[in-house]
Amino acid sequence: MVLRPAVVYGEARGIIGGWFEEALTRRTINYPGDGEQLWPLVHRDDLAEAYLLALRRGKRGEVYLASDGSALRVKQLAGAVAKACGASAKAWPAAQVLEKLGPYGAA
Repeated sequence: MVLRPAVVYGEARGIIGGWFEEALTRRTINYPGDGEQLWPLVHRDDLAEAYLLALRRGKRGEVYLASDGSALRVKQLAGAVAKACGASAKAWPAAQVLEKLGPYGAA
């Protein structure tokens, strides 16, 4: 059985948590590429519940997607975090993302 989570948010970890830290310390958020890509989300508490459900009721060989059903543009998400922190959001050119993050950045 495989559980594939969307972008996880909640508390100070992960990509979204890193944006809050960046916004509060640097007053900017660098989001990857042009920001037009869509990211589905899932709250960490909902993901924990999804894992529990998968363990209890999941079927061998099945693949489960864990998402809240959203599909928001990255620049919208970064803009919301920036606004909440009194920071600004700016695009991080795709070539630089790939250079710095490699395969992770390509994803």
